[in-house]
Amino acid sequence: MVPISRLISFASKHAPRQHSLSLLRRFSLSRNPQSRSYTKSTKHGGEKRETQHVYTIEEPQREKSYATFILPAALLGFGGLAAFLRYNDERRAIPRGETQKEQFSPGPVIGGPFSLIDTEKRVVTERDFLGKWVLLYFGYTSSPDIGPEQVKTMAETIDKLESQENLKLLPVFVTLDPQRDTPTHLRAYLKEFDPRIVGFTGAPGAVRQMALEYRVFFRKIEEDKDDYLVEANHNFYLIGPNKEVVKCFGPEYNAEHLTEAIAKEMKRKAAS
Repeated sequence: MVPISRLISFASKHAPRQHSLSLLRRFSLSRNPQSRSYTKSTKHGGEKRETQHVYTIEEPQREKSYATFILPAALLGFGGLAAFLRYNDERRAIPRGETQKEQFSPGPVIGGPFSLIDTEKRVVTERDFLGKWVLLYFGYTSSPDIGPEQVKTMAETIDKLESQENLKLLPVFVTLDPQRDTPTHLRAYLKEFDPRIVGFTGAPGAVRQMALEYRVFFRKIEEDKDDYLVEANHNFYLIGPNKEVVKCFGPEYNAEHLTEAIAKEMKRKAAS
């Protein structure tokens, strides 16, 4: 092993001064020399114990550990995230005095454009509802039981609204079976209940489109040969003067309850 002093001496002779200084800095001696002992035989058979000091070479000290930079950055990032989450929670918080209902977006819109014909074969659209209160019902003349009961409830309701509440609205029956319910057939059917009820029919595609706009469920059930039945949900729709659906009523409403509910909505709208 070449002593370190010779290595430095050799480097100083064959290298510039600046390079020598760099070499000295690189191979700095340890402050704590280590001793190593070993035994050497002599010519006279004796043993002589010698001790030699061995200096360890330390690597140059690395620059500051990455941990000194990573830890503060991580703390700073965590603090920023916590501040953002707090701000987001405060922004979404409901102020005192407000209800959770005000935070929800409105539900799906019921109603929309349509183009059908009435029992006089005149084209009718949603524009004909503008400025009027309308009681709308989707049914079919071949319904064996619930259909006739609903049309009867409609006729009684408009009578009660006029006689008891002095309120008028337009009753409209839209058939879900245009294949059978022609304008002539529909007019004769509605006349048996009340001639004031207006009937709408049209091409199957146009009827289906209007039913879709008002979220009306119906389907045709095929039977023997060319016979079929129609299944539907039989709801009433109260439409305001701006063509918006104000309320929906199921078949459980009788004429008395329907009259009371409609009168309440019409009076509330008039007072607002």
